[in-house]
Amino acid sequence: MSYQGGGYGPPQGPMPGGPPPGRQGVGNRILIISLVLVMVAAAVIAIGIVVWSFRGDGRGGGTAASPPPSASPAAEESPEPSPEPSTDADDLVNPGWKLATAEYYDFYYEVPYSDWRISPGRGNDIGFDEDDDGELDYVWEGASSYLQSPCDDWGARADVGAFGVLDSTDTEDSAPKVAERWGELGYSGKKEDQASSTEVRSVEPLEANGLSGHLAIVDVTVPDGLSECAPEKAVVYTAAFLDEEREGRLRTLSVVADAGVSDALSESRMRRIIESVRDIG
Repeated sequence: MSYQGGGYGPPQGPMPGGPPPGRQGVGNRILIISLVLVMVAAAVIAIGIVVWSFRGDGRGGGTAASPPPSASPAAEESPEPSPEPSTDADDLVNPGWKLATAEYYDFYYEVPYSDWRISPGRGNDIGFDEDDDGELDYVWEGASSYLQSPCDDWGARADVGAFGVLDSTDTEDSAPKVAERWGELGYSGKKEDQASSTEVRSVEPLEANGLSGHLAIVDVTVPDGLSECAPEKAVVYTAAFLDEEREGRLRTLSVVADAGVSDALSESRMRRIIESVRDIG
């Protein structure tokens, strides 16, 4: 069953004018570089947006951030995450990684140092234009991306971000539904025969740095013809926790990643990203 419920987050309005001209890609992922974030349900005008669109006929242009200094992708893995809560932004769960922030949802999480781009500030987030109308129907806050543009018409090998779920306090039920939704939106094309399919692999209790919830893992079968470097398979990890600041709501952190390709993000690292999540306050 796919996630069909409401989402919430900081207000955001429609994308003015749609994606910029240029080659757009396939798939439904959109990376916004500029202003505020999340659900199209509320309204604020977003200014100076630069978009990479992975849905449609080509790939939108934009200005990518400079890559971080060196450090080999094959560098030795850091020690396992600490089970203790981290109270300092500089106190990393994974030494040598770097910190990402989803401020609205009160999340810190970490990604490896090399080959990752952390979106600089609120509004620099990954979203999904479900009906291809130039408006974001679902958006993540505090997004990060791994190996952006592995080829001209594919967005990234993996993306991470936070999302809120309305009218639910059941983390075990909601985590797989949210994960399936991202698998559908992230790996479906515009054509009717380009719909991805999903299967829930597991749902398990999750204790991470003082947070309690559930982790769902969903496998995705990717349709043919999305891109020359699209994978045949993908995987989604979604952790769901109660939102202590907003009654009757959940907050989630998801990692959506290509699978079965030579430069794929390993599932061990996907899990470590999820297990690094903690409260900001």
